[in-house]
Amino acid sequence: MLSGCAWQQRDFRVLGAEVIAGGRARMARKMRVGCLSRTLQVGDLRVEILRKPINHCYLRVCPPEGRVRASVPLRMDETAVRQLITERAGWIRCQRARLQARPPAVINQWLSGESHRFQGQVFEFELWERSGSAEVVKQGSKIQLGIRPNATIKQREAAMNEWYRTELKRVLPGLISRWQTTVGEVVSDWGVKRMKTRWGSCNPRARRIWLNLDLIKHPPESLEYVVVHEMIHLLERSHNARFYALMDRYLPDWRLRRDHLNDFPGRLASR
Repeated sequence: MLSGCAWQQRDFRVLGAEVIAGGRARMARKMRVGCLSRTLQVGDLRVEILRKPINHCYLRVCPPEGRVRASVPLRMDETAVRQLITERAGWIRCQRARLQARPPAVINQWLSGESHRFQGQVFEFELWERSGSAEVVKQGSKIQLGIRPNATIKQREAAMNEWYRTELKRVLPGLISRWQTTVGEVVSDWGVKRMKTRWGSCNPRARRIWLNLDLIKHPPESLEYVVVHEMIHLLERSHNARFYALMDRYLPDWRLRRDHLNDFPGRLASR
């Protein structure tokens, strides 16, 4: 454990190129007190240090270029910060290598002939003109969008995202219901939204979970992994030994699913 920071190996959470240690800082405190930012050079690593009114340390490698950012408590001295970066230097380089190995993201224009993913499969996108409200049809190996001819890129994207949202909400009730029976916990509320850095989140007190809209583009096994992960937080809030033991118990291959999700070449339409 580092001085001035509750930093324990068993508390790390890996999500893509992100590691989170300990619990989450309270948003109310973040709003009341600002953060202090500076850049620190540790060996060959240039790290953005954000000092915040938090109790734990958060270290992440941000896509696409692999920028390193560390959020640390206001009271944590520079020696402890440097020790933190030095101890995690190997992990940082590994995450940067993973980012560099990923295929470059393709910014789709939502035009005929593009490739788009749905439930882990690649479909050819086809655009056709129609009056009235937009309509999306999945037929064979194609996903077809009917929309008015003067629709902008953002409007075409919005129409597709609405369809993705509908499809994800169609499969989630059965999935959540099945795992409620298995885990023995009840989800009081759930929702779907766009997330930039997380696949899902859970509020144990409200018994509410959120799922990333982009999960519908990934294989069903990946969606199931995230649902189970968030539901396990109803049993254990922290990413500690008990949490991982519960994951092993209920979903033994969760690590393979997690790695597949984070490495899946499903960044065709990332924006």
